[in-house]
Amino acid sequence: MLNNLKAKKVINACFAISMVFLCSCSASFTYNNLSWLSSFWVDDYIDLNKTQNKQLKQIINTTQALAQKYAAACLQTRHSKY
Repeated sequence: MLNNLKAKKVINACFAISMVFLCSCSASFTYNNLSWLSSFWVDDYIDLNKTQNKQLKQIINTTQALAQKYAAACLQTRHSKY
């Protein structure tokens, strides 16, 4: 009975740890592929012609590049304080 309880605790702990890793991988995957994923999301709601699609991709890529620069600047600022 005690061994069975320990086994369940180990299984639950392994499951919790794997879910944390899975969530973090999912978030980084989504962030790194945001430009690709967001064009599919927009396409589900509205129809775009080729020109509009190119403009949308340009806006998304520019926005993502600015967000990455901002994140890098925040990390530098945070690390320079310590």
